[in-house]
Amino acid sequence: MSRSVPIDDLRFEDRFLELCRDYADRPQTLGTEQGQVRRGVSFTILRRVIRLELLLVRASFGEVRNLLYCRIYPYKTVDFYYLLPELFVGLEIDEYRSCFFAEIETEARLERCFFQLTRLLDQHLPAIEAAAAQGQIPLEPKRTENKTTEEELRAVDDSGIRDGLVSYSYSLAPAYRALLCGQRGKAVRLLEKARRKGRSFRYQDRLCAYLQRCGEDYLPMPEDCNAVLAEQRIRKRAFPVYLASFAVLYAAFTLLFWGLGWLFLGLFTRGCAAYFSVSWEAAPLLAGLPSMFGVFALRKKLAVLVSKKYGPELNRLDRLKNSRGLDYFAALVFAAAIAASLFFFAWMYGDTVRIYPDRLDYAAEESLLRRQELRFSEIREICHVSARYNVYGDRIERSSYVIVAKDGRRFDLNGSASERQCESMLFPLLEPYGIPRTERDTERDLD
Repeated sequence: MSRSVPIDDLRFEDRFLELCRDYADRPQTLGTEQGQVRRGVSFTILRRVIRLELLLVRASFGEVRNLLYCRIYPYKTVDFYYLLPELFVGLEIDEYRSCFFAEIETEARLERCFFQLTRLLDQHLPAIEAAAAQGQIPLEPKRTENKTTEEELRAVDDSGIRDGLVSYSYSLAPAYRALLCGQRGKAVRLLEKARRKGRSFRYQDRLCAYLQRCGEDYLPMPEDCNAVLAEQRIRKRAFPVYLASFAVLYAAFTLLFWGLGWLFLGLFTRGCAAYFSVSWEAAPLLAGLPSMFGVFALRKKLAVLVSKKYGPELNRLDRLKNSRGLDYFAALVFAAAIAASLFFFAWMYGDTVRIYPDRLDYAAEESLLRRQELRFSEIREICHVSARYNVYGDRIERSSYVIVAKDGRRFDLNGSASERQCESMLFPLLEPYGIPRTERDTERDLD
């Protein structure tokens, strides 16, 4: 089993340099040099005509990581380079196997990818060196990026070598990703679409023609080196794992809010004859928000918890695609979601109406933290209203009981308790006080 190595582990780069030194130990090598490049290391091999540079770099966040590729300097003293696919196009070499190996997360995969790259070099370096010795390679490649305007495309001489699909972010190009996943037909359609729009490169045109000739699915690299194909297979397993993770987290938060609700009511309704509070269905509602954000913040631990088989694979892919900064941001959002749910919990349960043998205790309209009391002896009447008006003046057919005090205060039980709850839990306590009950059409009739 291959050993997973953190992306920033220096031993990973050391293994790359060891492989480079072993490859350079041959008669054609005149000298070697190792160095540092941005976010990676390089190893240069001097040959009779060319200078070969092997690189292992860690691309920035959002792009492919741990990328292995090579650059060739045809005339050793000139400071410009070619990428292998550029030379294949310029020298009319029918070679379409991948020269870039991305998302290398284990030493075993690094060794396999390094072997594939050096096998390509061994096969084509003699022709490249012969062309360089005869001066057939232009002094400078005419290179353009994938995203370019039509004017910039026209500015590139047709006789030049176009970079196009072989840039560092090659695995982000839809056509090449489709090809790496074995979807030859989709890759051809995307390449032909680019050509019809006049936005294709010579390498893309040659690749499209080759795929049409081969007439069967084509993988440009072996499966054990193909990170895009591996990623596609892992992602197919991700949805059920993350769905199960959400279910686990949702159940945990539902139980948590049920427990908090039981504790709240046990502490703050002690001594009450009855109370009106939110139903137990509030707990599943409160659990939704933190569960959604918690699935992402706790995805690594949950994936292993719900799936011992696929969880480690998902976590390995996650380490390649997401930075630690994203984990910190996810944790912050998760904490904010928990705080928001706790706020709504306090708001919902803080509105609990407590019924004592001789009075009502309820939250004031202007503040949940401020409580008001209404003694049964201060109640003038209990009105049953059949409808009410909203702020726009529309009539809403929704009935409820409104308690009217002798000093004019009103306590509308709409939203706090149903009519059945009032009749079964509150009215029996009010019977000794002989409080009349009246009917009103709307709350406006109370004025």
